Amino acid sequence: QARLAQGVAGALHMPSDMEAVMILVDLIGHPQSDVEQIARRLKSKDIDISVTAIRQLLEYHGLLKKTAAMPASDA
Repeated sequence: QARLAQGVAGALHMPSDMEAVMILVDLIGHPQSDVEQIARRLKSKDIDISVTAIRQLLEYHGLLKKTAAMPASDA
């Protein structure tokens, strides 16, 4: 039930279909970008979408890049 409630609450921030397409097109063109960079590029095209909405879309579809682990120090 908690997972379902979290999904419903998270759906409030999901982008529209058109916004989702624009996010994915941008991500294909700039695969190394983070969500902030995507949001800035879309904003320059008059598509004002929050970083949270972009992150949720990418997480939902398993496309959000994980932060690389820092290498261990040999010291």
